[in-house]
Amino acid sequence: MKSKHVGILKRTGAVVRKIPAVGFIVWWIYMLLNAPKKIFLLSAEKDKLEQANNDLITKQNSLEQANNDLITKQNSLEQANNELNTLIKELNSKFKEVEYKSNEQNKIYDTQLAIFTDIITKECVELGKLKIKNPDLKPIFIHSIFRSGSTYLWNKFRSAGNYWSYHEPFHEVMLDLEIKDQKEIFGNPIEEHTKLLGHPPTDKHYFWEYFTINKKVPAFRKEFIFDYFCTDTDDIHEDMENYIYFLIGYAHKRSVFKFTRSSMRSRWLKKHFDSVNIYLLRNSRSQFESYQNHFRNGNLYFHTMSLITIGKNQRKYSLFSEISKKYGIPYYDSDNFNDERMFYSNEVLPKLNTKDLYVLFYSIWLSSLIENFYTNDIFFFIDTVSSSQIEKQKIMEEFKKVNIDLDLSDCRIEQYQSLSLSNVEFEESENMVYDLVKRLNIYDKEHLEKVDEYIKYEVLGTSRVI
Repeated sequence: MKSKHVGILKRTGAVVRKIPAVGFIVWWIYMLLNAPKKIFLLSAEKDKLEQANNDLITKQNSLEQANNDLITKQNSLEQANNELNTLIKELNSKFKEVEYKSNEQNKIYDTQLAIFTDIITKECVELGKLKIKNPDLKPIFIHSIFRSGSTYLWNKFRSAGNYWSYHEPFHEVMLDLEIKDQKEIFGNPIEEHTKLLGHPPTDKHYFWEYFTINKKVPAFRKEFIFDYFCTDTDDIHEDMENYIYFLIGYAHKRSVFKFTRSSMRSRWLKKHFDSVNIYLLRNSRSQFESYQNHFRNGNLYFHTMSLITIGKNQRKYSLFSEISKKYGIPYYDSDNFNDERMFYSNEVLPKLNTKDLYVLFYSIWLSSLIENFYTNDIFFFIDTVSSSQIEKQKIMEEFKKVNIDLDLSDCRIEQYQSLSLSNVEFEESENMVYDLVKRLNIYDKEHLEKVDEYIKYEVLGTSRVI
């Protein structure tokens, strides 16, 4: 029994020893059976790798070709850019050459135009001197200050048809009239401007008569605006004289001049020109209120003009000198009028109150009235004329005496129900200015007293606030 078990163990051990060999044989049989499939898969994988490599080489070649094309195009672009730069340099050179020739031609043109303009100006000046000798062509000068109704009167002459009516010959707009739009006035449409200022409607630009002078006004100088505002009868201003003669000579009909900057040089104008002179007066308090209405609406122009008038003429007129000292108004002068306007508007005006502004205004108003009280052919107090048909008829008869036929039946000036100052404040200011004029002995005492009487009984009686 024991030997039987031993035999079985021996046989089992022999089998076990043979298992690795059998497993190895089985593995080789398996490998041999699967080798074709593996070989096929490996071959397919190899083909894919070779194809991918070929594709990569193809793409690399394409990229190299694209890069070469880009380099070629870049070279072409650089070449084109160089050619363009060369062309630009040539064009700039040609442009500079043309510009030089154009500038030279412009200089020649400007010189010829200046010579021609000078000849025409001189001819018009001489023609003006001849015209003034003809009684039917005597120039008409309307003297006033701002907001007095002068535009109404000027427009009446223009509408009559037989006058050549100049609006504001001393206005600063003459300095650059050649660049103004004929459809606008100071940047606003004509209709809007007339409505804003309360002026009568007009079918033409206010400065139309000047635009016909090829939009450029020869002989005008900045000094005419306010530097010459205070001019004595014996002062020599040949430039201003020739300017007025030029406008008279150029006028296609009998000339009319509407001034708001001439009231203190009206006697000079009357002496140097055989003319019909009209002084247009408005009640000082109502006139000042018109200034105030614009001031409250943001229009600083009229108060600024008072400041410029006094500031620029304080060295010529003792009253303005005293007023300047009292209210701190400096003398300021610039080659550019707009600089002067901005200086007085921005630096001086904000420091003054309403009563101060009335004193400044009244100094100009009273001085202008005194200067013109007896020297004009017609004294036109617009407050009485606008309030009475009888006064309208009287003034029209006065006009006819100097060969002027106008219909003034629609004359009207605004009267205010309330004013910016009380009667007491007005009277204090007016008395202060009048007393200062008396103390300075600027005018003949008798003449001054007659003006004062006229103010008390005629002017202040028209619109006194109770």
